[in-house]
Amino acid sequence: MLNVSTILKSGFFTPSIENFGFIDSLKVMLRGMLSIFVVTAVLILLVVILNKYSRKKKEKSGENSK
Repeated sequence: MLNVSTILKSGFFTPSIENFGFIDSLKVMLRGMLSIFVVTAVLILLVVILNKYSRKKKEKSGENSK
């Protein structure tokens, strides 16, 4: 099983400054891409939740006016 804490402790996401090469730049790009995906997922989740909440509120106000 993939354990996140062991990956973080192994230094996989922390690039070394000395001899910064291709693999180190890939690590930096991976961290950036993962951050972008996490932020995008959170934003999509918030939009879905707000959409469901506002839909219920509109249905309730529409039933009361009829």
